[in-house]
Amino acid sequence: MSRYPEPYLQGEKSLTPDWYRRVSFREHIWRRDANVYDWINNRPFIDTSDFALGEYVVEGVGDGKIVLSYTGRDWSDRRSPARIHLVKIYELVNEGKGLRVAYRWRNLEKRFIEPKLSVELHLLPRLSPDSQEEPLFVVDDNYSQKATEYFSSPWSRKVDFKTSMGHLSVASTKHAEVWVAPILTWFRTEKGLKSEFQGAGISFNYTVAL
Repeated sequence: MSRYPEPYLQGEKSLTPDWYRRVSFREHIWRRDANVYDWINNRPFIDTSDFALGEYVVEGVGDGKIVLSYTGRDWSDRRSPARIHLVKIYELVNEGKGLRVAYRWRNLEKRFIEPKLSVELHLLPRLSPDSQEEPLFVVDDNYSQKATEYFSSPWSRKVDFKTSMGHLSVASTKHAEVWVAPILTWFRTEKGLKSEFQGAGISFNYTVAL
């Protein structure tokens, strides 16, 4: 996707380019009233932190792990932003078939804060080139829905994407507010604007005391 304005979408106020959605393990601190539509439509000012733009420092590489860190700020109180130190550890598991990412958030202020921390991913399950199937996702091995639809749960841990080519799973060790939304590419045809499924965005949101 281009990072420049697409001329064919000019005048379509409800459609925005989706290049910014292509992420893996990007962090945010949401406003308390943020919802799945604010997030996927990139509503201004719902992210009160600078973590999404952070330049992480590589603290270590070894023993099959990569350790990154960054000190960001939560600007919920603009008069007194809170500094938060974040460490995340990447580790391949299951003979390289899986990826585990561990997070450590530390409040550097001398006062209590309760941010709504978020970890965001973009996933594209493997699709058959010979069919027009729509992938499904299953939440907590219980609720099933098309990946082209929006979903929000106040208390979940796991999301599985299933297609005829296999499945892709992402899970949290702790329960979280979970958002799932389709990522679509829009294009103009003789019959009007059409969209093509490019993957799904997932956001795990945790309101925690630091």
